[in-house]
Amino acid sequence: MSPKKRIVRSRTKNEARVPAGIRRRPRPPFDIGTLSGLGLLLVLAACRHSAAQTPPAASRAFPDITFRTALDETVRTADLKGDVVLVGLWTTTCGTCPEMRDAAERWNQSLAVQRVTVLAVNEDLAEKSWKAYMLKHPSTLIEVWDKDHRLRKAVGLTEVPSLLLVDREGQVRSRYPRWTGAIEPDVSRQLDALVREPRPK
Repeated sequence: MSPKKRIVRSRTKNEARVPAGIRRRPRPPFDIGTLSGLGLLLVLAACRHSAAQTPPAASRAFPDITFRTALDETVRTADLKGDVVLVGLWTTTCGTCPEMRDAAERWNQSLAVQRVTVLAVNEDLAEKSWKAYMLKHPSTLIEVWDKDHRLRKAVGLTEVPSLLLVDREGQVRSRYPRWTGAIEPDVSRQLDALVREPRPK
């Protein structure tokens, strides 16, 4: 019986010498740093998608605040009870606020017969800049001024442009902390659902 031939594999130039009796541990296809980076990107993407599509839960009464319009008329939020109310908070210097106002204008025109009130709350520090903007960009919305951010603070929002949806009972049902065009279909669905709810007796 002839002895088995021993096959010796030649090492490549970049292969390190491994002492006898020690098995070489295979290298993973990705190192820990790469995997951590990929995980972080996935988490950020998921958070961005969630923020754009799903409004944070809100279960609080719409605060009773009295505003003044550009024509020096009084608007009290408590008087809007019985209507579905869409509130947009904005400033004249905000880059995406005109886009939100255009969407609010469309909702106002399409839902006015269903007792949906659209309230545009401006937060400019100077009333003069707000009124000048209104002269150049007239709208059918109820336009009011809130330089002290009373409404935004009361409902727990931190930036503009942002949206609120209030039901006929005067309860804040949805909050959209930051407006983007991507949430417009979701806002439309929420408005339609609120309009279909039974009117309070």
